Amino acid sequence: MNDFNIGDIVQRIDGDQLRSGCTAYSAAIVSSTKPFELSSVSGDMRWRCISQEDFKTVGKVEDWHIELLKSKRIEYFT
Repeated sequence: MNDFNIGDIVQRIDGDQLRSGCTAYSAAIVSSTKPFELSSVSGDMRWRCISQEDFKTVGKVEDWHIELLKSKRIEYFT
């Protein structure tokens, strides 16, 4: 199992993109570790029913980006 931290940028290991309706997202940001939740980079989407094992870390956002996303949705990033 991968160990993720809040603010990690992740992508699916299988190369598929995360989807919401007809919108595809190539990467997401870890917004919670327990439970495991992801947020889109722009903060317009969140995924909860996903498995950590399907993702790999590809980067880390800077603190200001996390603060920006917190201001959009206060329940994120816990």
